[in-house]
Amino acid sequence: MEYKGAADELAARKASQRSEQEKVAAAAETRDRKAAALKHGRDLAATRFETAAIRASIDLSEAAELIDTARFVDQQGNVDMDGIAAAVKMLAKIAPKSSGRSGGDLRDEDSAGQHESLT
Repeated sequence: MEYKGAADELAARKASQRSEQEKVAAAAETRDRKAAALKHGRDLAATRFETAAIRASIDLSEAAELIDTARFVDQQGNVDMDGIAAAVKMLAKIAPKSSGRSGGDLRDEDSAGQHESLT
């Protein structure tokens, strides 16, 4: 406990002694990391949603662009897997069954068409 208090005090002193430029750079770095985490979370949610729909044999080809998978991502970029599972379960009751592929790309516009090769 004693070390944590000392570490916190040292961090506070360092922060108070940083120049304005260093503070701006640190804030920009934090903002960029949050944006990257959010984008990654959105891409992951779209992929997980599509995978869950395929596993449930749901044909999303006509509705994929209407599904906002970003709603399953919090501000830190964490994906709500339980929410995705519940949504897919609900869709399974009303959506047409597929032949094995959803046919839709559920990623947001920023990442659509920017698939990376795994090779």
